[in-house]
Amino acid sequence: MPNRPYRVIKPDGTTFDGTLDSNGAAMLNGLDPGNCQIWCPYVEPHPETTYAVKDADHVSGVAQRFGFDDYTVVWNDPGNADLQQQRPDPHVLQPGDVLTIPEVKAAATANKPTGAKHPFSINSTPLKVRIKVLDRAAKPMKGAAVTVAGNQLTADGTGLVEASIEKSATSIAMQDPDTTFTLDVGSINPTDDTTDAGYKARLFNLGFLWDPTVADTDDEMVIALQDFQAEYSLTVSGQLDDATKSQLTQTYGS
Repeated sequence: MPNRPYRVIKPDGTTFDGTLDSNGAAMLNGLDPGNCQIWCPYVEPHPETTYAVKDADHVSGVAQRFGFDDYTVVWNDPGNADLQQQRPDPHVLQPGDVLTIPEVKAAATANKPTGAKHPFSINSTPLKVRIKVLDRAAKPMKGAAVTVAGNQLTADGTGLVEASIEKSATSIAMQDPDTTFTLDVGSINPTDDTTDAGYKARLFNLGFLWDPTVADTDDEMVIALQDFQAEYSLTVSGQLDDATKSQLTQTYGS
């Protein structure tokens, strides 16, 4: 668990606050013999609060910022029941959505002696990115070799690869044998969002739209919707109807 805060009360009673390194480790030297009180990771207690979702936010990242490594503790809070009905995927939120953040109480301390190594473990839900590798005809590239966030992966029979990433990541690198891409994390808005972060982004990423910033009434936008509808045997209207939204979500995976 890299770059997480920790707190130590030394044998002499002084408090030291630090941050774990990239390997999730820390070493304190020059301590007096005796026991230390340790919180690792350290989470500042806070009362129940609310948080207004911003661009590129997702529940895993927001929950960790408030001290919850298991995002379901936040997402399943009763205060988020209405939001759950509106957003079935907690990792696809709309800026302006309001999350209820539960209270964090002071955690029990670990009493550990100096002069020794002490491992700590926590319960944490991983944040995974799933990418479908398609050819120019939007067909799955079975067996494609790619690297995602440093993980060397091979696409399965549906062209899908999956990798665990840091919850605080805002972007990750993806390489195939020919090129490197930078992928934004958490930037997708729900399918009924009409900005270039919503349904337009999905059409762009799936190869149906050349420019995700075009106006809704632009010919390119209408043609992209028609092409998508024709590809998936929908009514070809060139409009973002409910059937098209549903198919976009199913095809894109979120």
